[in-house]
Amino acid sequence: MKILFYLNLFFVLFLISCSNSEEKLKSPIEKVKIKNNSGVLLLSGQMKNDTLPYGLWTFYNDKEKLILELEFNDSNNLSIKQYSRNGKIIYDAYYINGKLLEEKKCADFEKINYDNGRYLFNKYLDPYFNSEFGKIKKESLSDLKIKIDFLRSKYKNIPIFNDNEMKAIVCFFNPNGANIRL
Repeated sequence: MKILFYLNLFFVLFLISCSNSEEKLKSPIEKVKIKNNSGVLLLSGQMKNDTLPYGLWTFYNDKEKLILELEFNDSNNLSIKQYSRNGKIIYDAYYINGKLLEEKKCADFEKINYDNGRYLFNKYLDPYFNSEFGKIKKESLSDLKIKIDFLRSKYKNIPIFNDNEMKAIVCFFNPNGANIRL
């Protein structure tokens, strides 16, 4: 329940940040850590102005192995790294002002990418959408494929994930799947 509370809080704060992303206030950076019931770290990151994700955000599996890193900064730059189960980087990309500057993939990218996407979906999204707060949003999942395709065409800084991974990323950072500002 504690994880669901923090996830819900994160969703609300991120949605607020989407509408206020152009305001640049100077305030302290707050660290966020979410653990499962066994005390295993699942997610860590930082919030700026209590609403904006900032700096390095890391996602872990149940064995505390790093599976995804997203790095945000004040400008429209984004760094994405995905990892295999044995800790190898399988996808590495850097975007400046929404344009891909550099991208590297390994041969097993599609399979591992799908596994990581399924893990993110099961770990972060299923509990969220099955919570009392998330039931309202559950209906929008049927429209998600259309929204993902729209986002992919509108925002060039969203990498080419398979559908499962894309659902995990888009829903985690914006449950409504629209107006993502990275």
